[in-house]
Amino acid sequence: MKVLFHLLSWLRPFWKEAVLSVLLGTAAIASGIGLMGTSAYLISAAALHPGIETLQVAIVGVRFLGLSRGVWRYLERLVTHSVNFRLLTELRIQYYSILEEMAPARLTGYSGGELLNRVIADVEVLENFYVRLIAPTVVAGLVTTGVVWFTGAFSPWLGMIITCGLLLSGVGLPALLYLSGRPVGISIASMRETTSRRLVETIQGLGEWMAYGKHEERKLELFSQFHAYDRQQEKRASILATGSALSLLFQYGTAWLVLRSSVDLVRSSQIDGVFMAVLYLVALTAFEAIQPLQQGAAFLGEALASARRLLSLMEKKPRVRLPGASAILSAGSDWALHVSGLTFTYPGEFTPVLSEVSLELIPGKRLALLGPNGSGKSTLVQLLLRLWDPPAGTIWLNGRDLLDYSPENIRQRFAVIPQRITLFSGSLAENLRLGRANASDREIEKAALDAGLEDLLRRLPGGLQGWVGAQGDQLSEGERRRVAVARALLKAGDILLMDEPTSNLDNKSARSVIRTLFGAYAGKPILWITHDLIGLEEMDEILVLREGRILERGSPAELVRAGGWYQQALLLQKRVF
Repeated sequence: MKVLFHLLSWLRPFWKEAVLSVLLGTAAIASGIGLMGTSAYLISAAALHPGIETLQVAIVGVRFLGLSRGVWRYLERLVTHSVNFRLLTELRIQYYSILEEMAPARLTGYSGGELLNRVIADVEVLENFYVRLIAPTVVAGLVTTGVVWFTGAFSPWLGMIITCGLLLSGVGLPALLYLSGRPVGISIASMRETTSRRLVETIQGLGEWMAYGKHEERKLELFSQFHAYDRQQEKRASILATGSALSLLFQYGTAWLVLRSSVDLVRSSQIDGVFMAVLYLVALTAFEAIQPLQQGAAFLGEALASARRLLSLMEKKPRVRLPGASAILSAGSDWALHVSGLTFTYPGEFTPVLSEVSLELIPGKRLALLGPNGSGKSTLVQLLLRLWDPPAGTIWLNGRDLLDYSPENIRQRFAVIPQRITLFSGSLAENLRLGRANASDREIEKAALDAGLEDLLRRLPGGLQGWVGAQGDQLSEGERRRVAVARALLKAGDILLMDEPTSNLDNKSARSVIRTLFGAYAGKPILWITHDLIGLEEMDEILVLREGRILERGSPAELVRAGGWYQQALLLQKRVF
């Protein structure tokens, strides 16, 4: 019931349009029932050869109801689908906004394919809930009330027959279809999510699967999942077919009983004979309001399962605390960053990734954080960007606690070259504009050239307008890294955070990129996270991080004289090169 209430609450902002769609749907079905009943009366009455004035009202009624039925149905479809599409759009926006707030702290353990399936397929499944259950249920209730009142006016016995038939078809049969289709619907929703996740993983890692000769095995595994999914769809189709057969049985059985009872009523002179066909066709047509409920009930199990998965994420609270009245970071000020006693452990882990880390970053200072993979360097960047909140220790920015600023405001002022570069299917210019959305074509071209992308501009058909491929698969790792550098140059933030900016670059290119960045961010704080030693001699201070702790601290010259880990790594690098 909790899930059901949530689904109904999402409809609340559109209640006026929903009520209008219900009224239009009721008018459309009522017009259809009235058309059949009036036509039956007209034919029956005309058989007695009355005067034209006796049939005039019925003739006008047939014309009006025949035209209005199509108008009401068109308007009902227009309003219902407008409400439904707007509702699904709003759900996707809410879902994406929540994902943005939760990333990355609350999304650990979820794959990209799983999240993509929820925002696309699971939301689409809810269309069945609103279009085939909510509005049709209200319409069916109104139509049933009207039909029972109409037939009951002729005979209470006829009203009872139609009531029993409509209840069996509109309540009993949907309940049976829901109970029989619920396990199948849950299975379909779960298998769709699994298949979507496996398919995305397969496509993204297709090169690796082929390189290791496992692509045929993976293909057979996917086909097996597709066949299992198809079998579940066939089961649901079988349930729907059975429901349709039973629905026809109830419909024509009820109509036959009404006709049989009407014959007796005519013989006993309780009703006029011209109304016998009217009652039969009204009873037969009334089931038009019930039929959508049966198909909706078969999809209800899947819709509720999809809603539960959406709510399982949407009800989670982000781990990042949002300030009540956040401080404002304005551009152009002299920024200073102080980290004191910072300790952080990932949820579910016992060993701290960072332990008692302290550092200072002031305007014009170039600070390098050096250490092997897994030493906690990238975690520090995530904490500075407020992707996580530190459980122990403090981070001060411009004299205030970092938690006093909103995450969005902080990320607007930082320029970041992340370790993992994200590229989207689009042109090179569109991907570069992620650095600054309002950058002109000339500024984008200059940033691309400063980042060393001239070879890529010549190679891509169309240059800046050239397509980079799905997830940037047309670019090499070095070119992807240069795209991230160009984004940082375009953004011109107040603090530069670089996480392995020179990986996949040769020594000459790496030094050129570093010089460009240092020139663009001269006078601003720069934090360079790396495990490479190339270019570190230009840093003001180097912190050597091992297993989350700072082992060495000082200028490059001081660390060489100390003869510790940095000096040994420097000697090893000279032997290699």
